[in-house]
Amino acid sequence: MAEVLKYSPELGALSQEYINERVSELAYCIRDLSGIQTDIWRQLPYFALQAEGLADNDHFNIRLFRQGLLTINGYPATLCGTFIDCENGNILSLQGEEDLGALASDIEVVSTWLPKGESFNANTWMNKILINAFKPYNSYTDYDEARNQKWRVDIAFGLNLRSIYSRPRNPQEA
Repeated sequence: MAEVLKYSPELGALSQEYINERVSELAYCIRDLSGIQTDIWRQLPYFALQAEGLADNDHFNIRLFRQGLLTINGYPATLCGTFIDCENGNILSLQGEEDLGALASDIEVVSTWLPKGESFNANTWMNKILINAFKPYNSYTDYDEARNQKWRVDIAFGLNLRSIYSRPRNPQEA
């Protein structure tokens, strides 16, 4: 007959410590994966602007081209959730505008990655955006290609948005 193991507080503490260490290791790997894709992340905001307003586009790109933040999990309109900073590949956990530099904790990184691992693949996002950028316009809207192209140029100029993203800096911070 099998021996029944009894619970001991020491065993529980060791198990939690072991799990925490594995979570930290996995979070490190996920952050590293995101960071090595920075060259691709930095291109997404520009292409997101090119796709904005076209077919089947639900405006998920607005935060991306305006602030260089890609929503992975959460609500982009309120800036709450988990985001990838396209300037540097950092994974952020934001609870509003004031948190703009808040790095996600290990548990937030892992718990976001587990169900949405593909969301941390920059090529997946690039493909999705490029597919939208080349779709025909939505026939339910009053679409004018010349007007929309001028709008994109004006937005890019106003945001100082280039094909390789770099967040505008406040001259006083330099």
